[in-house]
Amino acid sequence: KKLVKHERSICKLAFLLLQYGGGVGRLNGAMEEADIYLPFDQVRELYDTYWTMFSQLREFGDQLRLEWSRNGGYILNGVGRPMCVPPGYIKDILNRFIQSTAHDLLVIYSDILCNLLDKAEIEWYPVILDFHDAVTLEIAEHQQSQALAIYKQAFVELNDKISGELQIRGTPIVGRTLSEVKEPEDE
Repeated sequence: KKLVKHERSICKLAFLLLQYGGGVGRLNGAMEEADIYLPFDQVRELYDTYWTMFSQLREFGDQLRLEWSRNGGYILNGVGRPMCVPPGYIKDILNRFIQSTAHDLLVIYSDILCNLLDKAEIEWYPVILDFHDAVTLEIAEHQQSQALAIYKQAFVELNDKISGELQIRGTPIVGRTLSEVKEPEDE
């Protein structure tokens, strides 16, 4: 992150903007707002290269827009939950699909985790059960190692339930305060 800070900021900005349906002009403007000045033809090349690399993602977005049109304004996310998408937000339908699917998977994971903790008779309290793609629980110190194993077991059971191959990102962390368990900020 430290060695390619400038390049990383360009990639991060482009990735987020393009996922929300931004075009070349919007990408160029957003970069200038972030004090990143590239020749317009280089911004166009970045845009074209991104969508060449992720052409299947673009095709999937097109399929979602077709589904939205056929359904009269809604799509099904990755776990089958209907999602209404107002016409003014159709450009970011792909990101909405991804975010809602990920959130629903977190909810399913949390349910599995809480049931496993209860079954193991581990006393737990939700600090912030669902916060930015994380599950934060308060657990007695003498049960923490058992709880950590259950966090991982719940992920295996989630994959079994959805017939998936999701990989957990990060490692369960034990700490006494929220600041101790917070993931490091991007630099």
